[in-house]
Amino acid sequence: CKNNNYEKAVKFIEKAKNNIMPLEEYQYCVSEFDVYFEVLYEMEMYEELCRLLGDLIQTGKDNNFTYHIMQSLIRCAIKCARKLNNNSLIDYYKDEMDKIYQKDFEDKQQILLNVEKNSIDNIRYREKCENLLNDNNKLKEEIKKATDANNAKDTFLASVSHELRTPIHAILGLNEMIIRSTKEEKTKNRSQEIEKAGK
Repeated sequence: CKNNNYEKAVKFIEKAKNNIMPLEEYQYCVSEFDVYFEVLYEMEMYEELCRLLGDLIQTGKDNNFTYHIMQSLIRCAIKCARKLNNNSLIDYYKDEMDKIYQKDFEDKQQILLNVEKNSIDNIRYREKCENLLNDNNKLKEEIKKATDANNAKDTFLASVSHELRTPIHAILGLNEMIIRSTKEEKTKNRSQEIEKAGK
């Protein structure tokens, strides 16, 4: 079983070193890699592991591997560097880990800022909707008032029209009698003007 895992680990290393493994494969084989790492670590292949991890970490930085994948790779690299007593490599990977923590912190902070901005935008949108609803309700009230006033005017005019029509008919009737019976030209002309206005 150890031999079989060793062969798989060596193939994995070769793929990684030659950059022939697709990005998705790196992303989905982290748990597999942890097994290979442990096998090679037990076989004390620290230099080979450090080279492999260096390649993988660089690939991860170039391809924006997730925080957890990068963290896992760097932890393994630090473990190997300790076995090699390579303090400069340990310091380098610790700096890389700090950068990853910083980037993760900044990403989370950006997410929080986006959430806050979206919340503020949602509040503004809601306020705008409420203002539009209020304006709409005011317009409805104004329309109702205008309609009521128009109906009152129509009712008034209908009533007044009826009240005025009766006496006007009497006036026009008397005016017609004046036109027929008068001999004065001036009175006849005025009566005809009244008749024209009454039509």
